[in-house]
Amino acid sequence: MEVYLDPESIQIGSGYYPLPMGNIYFVDDVGAFPDYDYLDFVSIVLVWWTNELMSFAWGAKTVKLRFVDEHYYIHLIHEQEANEEKCKAVLGEMTLGGNQVLRECEFDMNQFAKSLAMAVNTILRAENFIRDFPEEAAQLQLAHGRLRQLVRKK
Repeated sequence: MEVYLDPESIQIGSGYYPLPMGNIYFVDDVGAFPDYDYLDFVSIVLVWWTNELMSFAWGAKTVKLRFVDEHYYIHLIHEQEANEEKCKAVLGEMTLGGNQVLRECEFDMNQFAKSLAMAVNTILRAENFIRDFPEEAAQLQLAHGRLRQLVRKK
């Protein structure tokens, strides 16, 4: 499972929403989650996801990666099987009837952290993002550094 941010889809300060938006999603063996054209506030979710992944890496048994509208979510779970620890992701959707699990997959935390760092780096390469959103850019630069340390640690 990896995070993907489409660099061509990033919109900064255009339209109705002032914060950067872009197509951001997770990719696993089944395909994209929530979808290949899922649009969200990328600077916000990338900081959230980095903070949750850091908690997960430091031993939290489960964390929740959420999107801004919180309709879709991913729970990252540490599981113990036969003296071996595995990382599992539960991809779900909140509906009027409650939470619905759409699928589950195992993932490599190091590879996941690399893909998240690449997504963060994608938004940091947008010069107008750095210029127009200095506070958000500083948070993402910090997040990128934390992710790079996590990947080096492995």
